[in-house]
Amino acid sequence: MWIGCAVSVLGGLSGLLLRDQVREIIERDLGESGLTASDVDVAVNIGVASALIGALLGAAVWILHAVFIGRGRSWARITGSLCFAIEVFGFLASLVQPAPAVSRVIATVGFVVAAAVTVLIWQRPSSEFFEQTDRARQFGRPGQLVR
Repeated sequence: MWIGCAVSVLGGLSGLLLRDQVREIIERDLGESGLTASDVDVAVNIGVASALIGALLGAAVWILHAVFIGRGRSWARITGSLCFAIEVFGFLASLVQPAPAVSRVIATVGFVVAAAVTVLIWQRPSSEFFEQTDRARQFGRPGQLVR
């Protein structure tokens, strides 16, 4: 999950670093639509800002899930799986959008990491961990007095 967080941040940073390539894509794909240089600047700025905001939100969600899954919270496993479902649609949508190759690679790595995490948190050892931590919360930890 920490790798997923890092990939998310890397995706946002790539938006800043690939700003010129994003500009070229916008000019190439929308150049005939009569966009002015100012319009292209606005489109690039919105795209970069959106990438940064999305990356920060994505990193925050990864961190939140890493912490609470590490604590054995079943709700985090469920919401993490829902986040993966959203990731699937986002990844598929990104494949039909024009983007620099580096962005596609980062998106693919992020998708693979999210898929691997989702599979791992539903494996038998993970399920046993969630059951044990749930029982420990309900009945107290060994050596702890339960009232």
